[in-house]
Amino acid sequence: MNTMTRLNTAIAVIVLLFALAANMGGCTAPSMWERNYVGSQATALPPTAPVQVRRVAWERVQGVLKDLESQAVASDIHPDDWSEGKKAEVRGQMLKGLQIADNPASVEILGRSNFRTTRAINPEISDDAALPDFARKLGATRVAWTSSYLGKADAIVQEPVSTWSQGTTWGSRDDRGRYRSREYSENSTTWIPIRVQADEYAYVAYFLRDERN
Repeated sequence: MNTMTRLNTAIAVIVLLFALAANMGGCTAPSMWERNYVGSQATALPPTAPVQVRRVAWERVQGVLKDLESQAVASDIHPDDWSEGKKAEVRGQMLKGLQIADNPASVEILGRSNFRTTRAINPEISDDAALPDFARKLGATRVAWTSSYLGKADAIVQEPVSTWSQGTTWGSRDDRGRYRSREYSENSTTWIPIRVQADEYAYVAYFLRDERN
């Protein structure tokens, strides 16, 4: 089973365990994180509220997802019907996989975002604030994210094509009634979509909220 298939399969388990079923309304030009979010929303945080954003190793997240998937497959009881104790145990495993050391009972998993793109994203740098901004909108106090290089993929990019023209134009008459000429030179740029090969990356983020908030 490849990496992305495992992610798509494991999400069914996570959705069942944490009831990530609410639909999020979009705003103008939502980020990739927002467009691909599956989960619930708590009370939004103030725009300046701190949000902890930490990267977790891809292999570590894949490991815990694979384990949770195996438990769901091996169980004679549907995950919906697991006991509260079992659900708490699985939530603790998920949080441990995300390297969250707090008591699992004190951390709520609001939801997750999962997508692939040819754009390289680093949510931990100051000029890429889309992830923490969306976390505040959700009411999340922490985000655990990870990414992996998938290889080459087709991408559409806009390439500029410039054209130049020059010539002579005849304008108004002079005081002798003769038309006056004027030399002109113009250029214009048109953006043309072109298909290219680009590096593709997978991104996953889990949005968490400390229960004390």
